[in-house]
Amino acid sequence: ILAFSTAGSEAMRILANGNVGIGTTAPGASKLDVRMNDNYGAYGTNQGLSVTNESTARDAGFVMLKARYNNTSPAQEFYQVGGMGGGKETALANNEWGGFLSFFTTSDGTAGAASGMFEHMRITADGNVGIGTTTPNATYDKTLHVQGGNPTVRIETTAASGWAYNQYASPQSVWSVGINAPDQFHITNSASLGLNVRLCIDDATGNLGIGTTDPQSQLQVAGGIQMANDTATPSADKVGTMRYRT
Repeated sequence: ILAFSTAGSEAMRILANGNVGIGTTAPGASKLDVRMNDNYGAYGTNQGLSVTNESTARDAGFVMLKARYNNTSPAQEFYQVGGMGGGKETALANNEWGGFLSFFTTSDGTAGAASGMFEHMRITADGNVGIGTTTPNATYDKTLHVQGGNPTVRIETTAASGWAYNQYASPQSVWSVGINAPDQFHITNSASLGLNVRLCIDDATGNLGIGTTDPQSQLQVAGGIQMANDTATPSADKVGTMRYRT
């Protein structure tokens, strides 16, 4: 064991197995174990791990991850698989403090095609997330912006009777959109796919139901259908009818 002390207190220890502890005399199983006792403030904590880039290009420090490749052409026993960096979002010395985080992965392909690591996700100073873009476009507020030739957001349940769905919520209302356990596509005015179902598409038949979860025809509406500028007052004798007015 090799211990390093400052001002009479141990600051770092290296165990016989090579593990290093900073802020602890008993580092765990990881190669580097850094411990602190601090609360996050307006700018995080002063006791964490800091990686600083002094370049004037506004790029921050970078954490690189590598793995064994054993490639032969070109010869690469170890190669970077990805990393995380960031930088100052605005120009230097303009008294603005916004910073962003960038997430990189090495491109796929054979020798020569994988020309390096590319940024694939960014979190901006305002909390917007871009996948495939470094400038996520937020029309109003927090935004997830996915960009690509054929961009896709896939939500999948692995449970036989599970749900896969999105929720859209405001202080006044919640709407849910997705697939329920019987594999029906629902739009509901609820946090659940089983309550207040407004629209249903049956997976087995393709039938669409409005106001019903058991449509028996290609389109079944539990109520009347209003077309054009029909302003007649709904009544019991008009339920299930198709009304129009020119």
